[in-house]
Amino acid sequence: QRVLAAKHQMTGWAFQWAPRVDASFRFDYNPNSGFNDDVTPWALTFSASWDLWDGGTRNARIRESASLRRMAALQQERLAQVIEEDVRVAWERLDQAEQSLGTLDRELELARENLRLAEGEFTAGQANYLEVDNARIGLMRSELARVQGEALRQLRAVELLVATGDI
Repeated sequence: QRVLAAKHQMTGWAFQWAPRVDASFRFDYNPNSGFNDDVTPWALTFSASWDLWDGGTRNARIRESASLRRMAALQQERLAQVIEEDVRVAWERLDQAEQSLGTLDRELELARENLRLAEGEFTAGQANYLEVDNARIGLMRSELARVQGEALRQLRAVELLVATGDI
């Protein structure tokens, strides 16, 4: 909109070069003619004026408006680049979070398998309770990391929606 406003401002200053033309019409009705035989006198008047020299003010304002127009166009272009970059970065972060979530799923499966093996070894008398407890703690850590990874993925999805303007 700034580009359009600057364009209209420049056009307005360019029209300052045009001459100004005025017209007026007057119509009266007077039943007492007095010194005039016409009871409905009328008058039509035209006037024109043209400022040929204003010390360069119009040209300076036209150049200023053109500069404002270029500046607004550059700001608009820069904003488009920033938005494009924000969307690209948000998309990459979401993709990275989803890949990380896949890794966390595999880690969770391995932690479950480790706990199963530790419990089997404990039952067989090959491991002590501390090793089983460490396997349980590893499983809880993996579950917590998976939940945190899912929360991060959802946060990245919201950031992408914000960057695209859907929220």
